[in-house]
Amino acid sequence: MEKKQLPVELSQREISWGIHYLLLQLLIIGPLFATVLKQFFPKLPLNTELTYNLINIIAVFIIYHRYIGQSINHSLSQPVKLILITGLGLLVYLLVIPELEDWVIKLSPTVVNYNTSEIVENMKINPIATIFGAVFLVPLAEEITYRGLIFGALRQKNRLVAYLVSVLG
Repeated sequence: MEKKQLPVELSQREISWGIHYLLLQLLIIGPLFATVLKQFFPKLPLNTELTYNLINIIAVFIIYHRYIGQSINHSLSQPVKLILITGLGLLVYLLVIPELEDWVIKLSPTVVNYNTSEIVENMKINPIATIFGAVFLVPLAEEITYRGLIFGALRQKNRLVAYLVSVLG
């Protein structure tokens, strides 16, 4: 059976640069960022979380600018489908995700979502920057990187593995 082509796919260059940046982000930038920033700029009132997110979104836009542009054009060329899919996604998010979270908490009450506690702490320090980062920067960068890069690269090799990694990741 022939593989169905997606309307927009990552180029080999985007996949290569994306994988390199992802490794750099996970192994070096993430663990060292706040420490280095505070070491070299101790007196600057920087929100390290927002600064980190801005650097990530800039890198994502530089690496995936072609893919992002083509994806936006493709989505806007089908406005009814875009509205329906967005509405369905929002509905699932509002109705299904809270139930899943409750189910996970009941199964393991000791599980702590560190993202939530970090967001609450950052809200006390700088609510506008935190909302901007949590609502716009982080989801956009993560979806492009994890769904676009990892799913896109794995899908070219094995669709089943791509879907499993995407769902479980």
